[in-house]
Amino acid sequence: MTRNRSLLLAISFAFALAGCNRSQPEVAAPQPSDQPPPAADSTTAPEPAPSDEKPDARDINEPSAATTPSANEGPATLRDLAARLIESDSLGGWRISESAALELEKLGPTATDELWALLGDKSAETRRGAAFYLLGQFNPNRPEQVEAFLALLQDPDSLVRGIALEAAQQMREPDLAASQALLTQSLDPSLTADPNRRAAIARVLQRLKSKAAESAPALSNAVANDPDAKVRGAALVALSNVAPADEVVATAQKALADSDPAVRLVAAARLRQLGKPAAPAAAALAKALSDSDERVRSAAAEALVRLGADAVPALIDAVDAESTAARQLAVACLSRIGPPAKDALPSLEKRKQDPDETVRKLAAVAIGKITQGQPAPSDAR
Repeated sequence: MTRNRSLLLAISFAFALAGCNRSQPEVAAPQPSDQPPPAADSTTAPEPAPSDEKPDARDINEPSAATTPSANEGPATLRDLAARLIESDSLGGWRISESAALELEKLGPTATDELWALLGDKSAETRRGAAFYLLGQFNPNRPEQVEAFLALLQDPDSLVRGIALEAAQQMREPDLAASQALLTQSLDPSLTADPNRRAAIARVLQRLKSKAAESAPALSNAVANDPDAKVRGAALVALSNVAPADEVVATAQKALADSDPAVRLVAAARLRQLGKPAAPAAAALAKALSDSDERVRSAAAEALVRLGADAVPALIDAVDAESTAARQLAVACLSRIGPPAKDALPSLEKRKQDPDETVRKLAAVAIGKITQGQPAPSDAR
């Protein structure tokens, strides 16, 4: 019984990692967790989302005659058990069936082998149970298992696709590269409603780096248009790993105007990481010095410093910004750039009369660093 209970706990915990919950229309992309497994008396798992083909009330709340053996039918078949493994909790959610899990365990390795055939069953309930149970047995070094789960990325049922994505995250890069067209297609919110899963897809593509170059247009589109900020941010990180620098810069500078500060921070950080190739984004970065989020302002300032002389024209404009924080940062950036920022000296001289004391002090320091001991413009004879 202890071994059986351990199996149930493992299955319940694994199901929790699939990220299913009542508030989301589809199973969320599985994420690693540092949390301990549920207590020993808990067999309830967060629920998966319903099929994309909305079930009727009987499908959700009542076992169908096709999946529940009657008292006269004798022992449950393997297909019955798979269909019963994920059941309604009658509260609009889902849980793992303790009895079905225990019966599946009793059937042993032979049953596990036979469950692979049920991944193609016409019943979504059966495919769900089989896919979920086999996820715990998945070996990414077995080509036939990889092929089986990759095929499920196109399954009409949302939960089955979510389980397949969990398997995909364990796969080797060559196998993922071969299936990137399916993954890329799934970034479309009309095909994958769950934003957590779309973000997970972006992270899978990120692993492929340049091998996923053909996914760059879809990732760029997700950065610009996905309705969820976490997806936009994940897609931008992925894009910066798979696309050429010029494509990343073009997308990231637009993302500096995103409505969510977390996405703007990702954009500024990626441009900072690029260094000199980010020069076309200098004006957008200078504008970000006025951002409402301090982290975005700091990341943009650092990116501008790394651009050196290429950032000076944009910074000259920024020293006259309405935002005090922007003026402070712009002057500080010019100070760090040093002599290459000599074209900014006239603007810095004006800032010595700035209404903000910090700007005035920074301007004086910047002039000294840029001129490196030479007479400042106002002192020249």
